[in-house]
Amino acid sequence: MTRVFLFDFNATLIHSREWIDLEVRDLPRAAFDLLASQGQIPPLDDEQLAKAEAVFREARQTADTRKRETSHVDDLSAMVETLGYQKEVPLKLVTDTVATLHRRCIPTVKLMDHAAETLGQLQAMDYRMGIISNAAYAPFLNWTLEHLGIIEFFEHVVVSADIRFRKPGLEIFRIAFSRMKVVPVDAAYVGDDY
Repeated sequence: MTRVFLFDFNATLIHSREWIDLEVRDLPRAAFDLLASQGQIPPLDDEQLAKAEAVFREARQTADTRKRETSHVDDLSAMVETLGYQKEVPLKLVTDTVATLHRRCIPTVKLMDHAAETLGQLQAMDYRMGIISNAAYAPFLNWTLEHLGIIEFFEHVVVSADIRFRKPGLEIFRIAFSRMKVVPVDAAYVGDDY
């Protein structure tokens, strides 16, 4: 008997083209443009940007293939190291840059049609709810859920960047089940990709 609904995040509860682009493609250019605009580093030339983008693509492809997540902080750190900018861009600045870029996406996020009503109805029927998401920067999910006023619906938000496991691998589901103290037969997963 279903007692718990676990939701995917993007294209199930929310949508934001800008955030997805940052997640999978735009981090290198956005991060190094921001760092250059702050005077931390000189603007990248085409060859440097290509190197950074290659590091990022490799990290994202490896995460998809192995079902083992890296975070955007790890990804940007690897790009900074590849370009030899560790002194100019220490870990704290890497972390702040990633946070800034993700915070800029929050105003672009929209709830999927009928998401809030559906969550309210499920809550009224005493269903428990959580989120399982492949995302390379976990704080973005909580910031967005708070911004949209729906965070209170969810007992747990399990994000691949925090636990290092990705869907469709089973480990991320096992972790969510454990945190919610539920057995798989009592849970249903709602997502946009079978």
